[in-house]
Amino acid sequence: MGADIVPAYEEERVDDAIKAKVASLSQFAVDVSERLSNTGFMHVADVCGVLSSISASLQNGDTNEKSIALLTPLSNAIAVSFNPNPDSAEFADQVVTLVRQYVEKNGADFARLE
Repeated sequence: MGADIVPAYEEERVDDAIKAKVASLSQFAVDVSERLSNTGFMHVADVCGVLSSISASLQNGDTNEKSIALLTPLSNAIAVSFNPNPDSAEFADQVVTLVRQYVEKNGADFARLE
């Protein structure tokens, strides 16, 4: 899920193709978040909400390094959330907890998190 977005921003080589991938990632995250809202996968919806907020920020020119660094673990958490393996689910829960702590500590304004 957008594996080349993070390196492109880290190496300051963002081109139109990367911008298109960020836009696609944002749309994907919003769609998944909406579809999973009020289901047993609400924790994944929350992660998708954060992913959407970060990608929307990137589209608006905010290239906060910490936010960019969150893209990979967020994507991984979404992927493993659908894996029935208990270790994967535990990992996803840990990522959600870490993201919530990051948001609270840094006063980040991610719409889906309280």
